[in-house]
Amino acid sequence: MSLISFSNKTLVFKLPANTADSYGGWTESETTIKTVMGSVRPLSGSERADRQSMNVLATHRIYCEYFTETVSEKYVVYIGDTKYNIKLIRNPAGRNRHYEIDVEEIR
Repeated sequence: MSLISFSNKTLVFKLPANTADSYGGWTESETTIKTVMGSVRPLSGSERADRQSMNVLATHRIYCEYFTETVSEKYVVYIGDTKYNIKLIRNPAGRNRHYEIDVEEIR
């Protein structure tokens, strides 16, 4: 089966930004960069331990189709109302078929 057949969630990639307001403070905003279909699963204990040895704190792994827009660890991903910080992005074998993205759920 292909990755696409398991893509049952709408993933919204956003870029957070802070803008100075007229009172000397900051206003937080997020710009939507890309919306794609994908899937998410929690990382197992051994996968978490493996990521921690790389100094990456991740709770879930997202799988989604490859897209040409640049996405980095500065971005966040929304799946419904749940927000995730991107920790590690992989393009397996550099084949531009799909991404595997390790993320941390924000509570």
